[in-house]
Amino acid sequence: MVTVSIKNFVDALSNAPTFNPPVLDAGVQYLKDNLHNRLKNGIAVAFSEIDFSAFDSDDFDALDDFESWEERRNEKTAKVVTSLQNIKPVVLSGTFI
Repeated sequence: MVTVSIKNFVDALSNAPTFNPPVLDAGVQYLKDNLHNRLKNGIAVAFSEIDFSAFDSDDFDALDDFESWEERRNEKTAKVVTSLQNIKPVVLSGTFI
């Protein structure tokens, strides 16, 4: 028989490290929203639409760091989903306390 303590489970979740994505400053957010996402989705961006005062050259590196973080997060999520899908069902007798 398997005994599951919901209280211990909730305590473990509340003590788990928080999940915080990288903070995007205004320049990086501008690049992400107005250039990167549009180009990624096949939407043309006219040179005259770009507000060059909204970002600086350092924002490109920060956007690249964010994209790398997001890609790693997506890969980890895919691995977890695949692992969960591959779990074989097991018949157990359980007691919740």
